[in-house]
Amino acid sequence: MLREITVPNGDVEEFVTFYAQVQVQFERVGGGGFIQNTISESDTGPFLTFTFSRAFAATEPGSKEERKMDDGMRKSYVSAIGATLRKIRELVVSGDL
Repeated sequence: MLREITVPNGDVEEFVTFYAQVQVQFERVGGGGFIQNTISESDTGPFLTFTFSRAFAATEPGSKEERKMDDGMRKSYVSAIGATLRKIRELVVSGDL
């Protein structure tokens, strides 16, 4: 599935791939990174793992500019993680997961 989202630095398109009941992957169109949300089981119940990678092509690796962009994306990703956790909890309570 292709979707368009708004992030702090503009609109982007992502390919969304669903692996039923296990994982969803969001991959930026044109490269530049991905996010994976993976659900697994543990002794205490469902376990959610977030994996993400983001490249900033217009910046020098290790530069102040790259760190600034990284900090902004990290805040955006943490916000997205919070929204995902709320949805997962809602699905668990409703019995849909």
